[in-house]
Amino acid sequence: MSRSSASPWTVVMHFRPFRCCTRMCTLLWSPVVSSASSKASKFFKFWMSSLIIASSSRLTSGEDAAAMIRRRMRLWTVLCVAGVGGVVVQQRVSSSAFHAAVADVADVRSEEAMELTIAERARTTAEVGIASGGGLSTFSVSLGGCPWTSFADYVLDSRGSPVFLLRDSAEHSANLRSKPSGSLLALGHGELNAARPRVTLSGSVEPVTDDDERQALSLAFGLAHPYADELLPRPDFSLTRLVPSSVFYVGGFGVQAQWVDATEYADARADPVASSGSGLADELNSPRHENDLRVAATHLLDCPDADSISVAAVDSLGLDLRVKTTANKILEFRLAYRNKPHSVEDAKSEVNKLLQEAWEADQGLDFDGAYDTKPRVLRLAHSS
Repeated sequence: MSRSSASPWTVVMHFRPFRCCTRMCTLLWSPVVSSASSKASKFFKFWMSSLIIASSSRLTSGEDAAAMIRRRMRLWTVLCVAGVGGVVVQQRVSSSAFHAAVADVADVRSEEAMELTIAERARTTAEVGIASGGGLSTFSVSLGGCPWTSFADYVLDSRGSPVFLLRDSAEHSANLRSKPSGSLLALGHGELNAARPRVTLSGSVEPVTDDDERQALSLAFGLAHPYADELLPRPDFSLTRLVPSSVFYVGGFGVQAQWVDATEYADARADPVASSGSGLADELNSPRHENDLRVAATHLLDCPDADSISVAAVDSLGLDLRVKTTANKILEFRLAYRNKPHSVEDAKSEVNKLLQEAWEADQGLDFDGAYDTKPRVLRLAHSS
């Protein structure tokens, strides 16, 4: 694009200092707005995210950027009228897209809980899977009703139902017109493919017909999958929702493989730490923390014969740890935090506290009985 043909908006959005400024403003203000629940703070975060997306995406013209912002202006009006400036209770609006724009929901989980419920794990896995997409299965018209599976991006509405952006001429669309039912396989984080949690959501498939909800889900899809901004306005693309009537969850390596009540899944919330849990687990599994984990296995898990230890998952309640002993046995543990975190940063702090506690025990340090009681530990599984 030549400088002479660029609109003022395009020049601003592609001017590097401006792009850096929008990112810096968000970083500087995020501690303030994350702790506030006023509509002003939500408005700020909503628009700063829009500016960053507009400045970072490869928009071909100023009109493209302006069109995107106009769509979000219209959506914000819809959300304000619908009352989505507060906690979304009855609106079927994507929880994944608006977790940064709505007030925090009170955590009613028992303080004694050591691990997520199966429903929470299933919902979390579906939420995490948005980043990588999933396998959508429908009944093939071309193959005489044989199940047919292909990749599909999706987002979730407030009840955890996956929503897809499908082209009218796509194979899936033809199959769904013949038989409106299918299933989605979504994968969570994991060190190995076999160790990744997964959830299969099966049920009826329906178009998203409500105008307000369609606008909200369009924004959710555009935020999760930026390429969709060019496809959403096209008449041959439409949002289609799978309403789960059956939910099957596998925790990796077949652990906790079981059916989940569909209503419990819909009512559950995705774990707030899970989106960064993979990064935390990768960091803890790096070579520089190898000795830290071995010390933790000895003093916190009572496994002095640990040959190797890895972090399988990190969430808001604790760590899933996999230990291989010198006798070649595989043990799986749940290690709870001493204090309940309320954010990803809190979770990082709690993990550091556990490693520090194990190190001090290994050094024989005792601070007036500060560690008379150990963190709670639950053995999940073992194999020989």
